[in-house]
Parts: sequence; structure tokens; C-alpha cells
Amino acid sequence: MSTDHTRSMLETMKLYHQSKIVQTYSQDQSQILSVRYIPETNCFEVTFFKINVTKTFPDIISTMKAIDSAMRNEYPLI
Repeated sequence: MSTDHTRSMLETMKLYHQSKIVQTYSQDQSQILSVRYIPETNCFEVTFFKINVTKTFPDIISTMKAIDSAMRNEYPLI
């Protein structure tokens, strides 16, 4: 998924937060992570399935970096 597409998806989640959109990323038919926006805290919550960790990120850029790292099977931000 391109960075432009990821950014657009995160912006859409934030804009339409009342819809409670959850985006799940997969690789080789295995779920890697899920992302949702939490309007009460104005943060994105990312659940990393491989390492069983849920972490919040305060903005789109930091969320994008976490997604990119996880998709490369790296978890330096955690």
C-alpha cells in the first residue's frame, strides 16, 4: 500500500470517526495489524498481532511510520 493511500485512509478514519472504521493489514493471508481512530483522545490505536501489542499514536505521521515498520516486520517504535 502506498504512503499516499495510507495517509488518505487515516485521514478518512479521523474525518468519519463516528463510523468507527477499522483497517486491517495482512500479508501472505496473515493479519499483521489493525488501526482505528479514537476521537475521545484524538489518537490512532494500532494493534500489532504478531507481537500482541496495542499502542496509540498521536498523529497521522507517527501512525504511518508504525504501519510501515510492522509491514516490514520491524518494530522499532514499540
